[in-house]
Amino acid sequence: MRAATCQSTAGIPVTHRGVSAAFAVFAAHEADDAPGPAVDWHVAARIPTAVFLMGVERLPTIVARLTAHGRRADTPVAVIERGTFEDQRITIGTLGTILARAKDVRPPATIVVGDVVTVRETVLALQAGQPAWQVAATLAPREVAPTRLTTRTRRHA
Repeated sequence: MRAATCQSTAGIPVTHRGVSAAFAVFAAHEADDAPGPAVDWHVAARIPTAVFLMGVERLPTIVARLTAHGRRADTPVAVIERGTFEDQRITIGTLGTILARAKDVRPPATIVVGDVVTVRETVLALQAGQPAWQVAATLAPREVAPTRLTTRTRRHA
C-alpha cells in the first residue's frame, strides 16, 4: 500500500503506540461530476492520522475544511514531496503554518495530518546522519533465516 509507504520512508508512521491507533487515506481531488463531497470532512478531522493523496493544489481547502470541522490549528502536518524517491523532500508544520511553509512544494506529494508527524524526530534521532528512507528501511520487519544449522539449532528445530 503506497499510501502507508510514502510517510514511512519519511520517518513518519501512520500509527504509533500512544499517539495514533487509527488512520484513513483520502483522495484530495474530487471528481467534478461527483454527487457529493468525496471526503467526509467530519471523519477526516477526527481520525488520529489523516493521509491525503494528490493534495498539493488542494492544500488550502484541506486546511480550511479540517479546521472548520474541529481540527486544532496546532495539529502537526507533513507534506512529503516525491515520496519514496531519492530526492524526496519533507515539509513540516501545523495546520496553522503549513500553507506558508509548503508554498514551493510541487506534485506529487502526500499530506499527513496528525500527531504521528512528531514521531519523525524520534525516528531520525535513532539513526542520525542517515536519510529518512534508510531509517524506515532499518525499522521495517525482516525475515531472518539462519545461514547454517549448528548442533544447538538442530536441537531446537
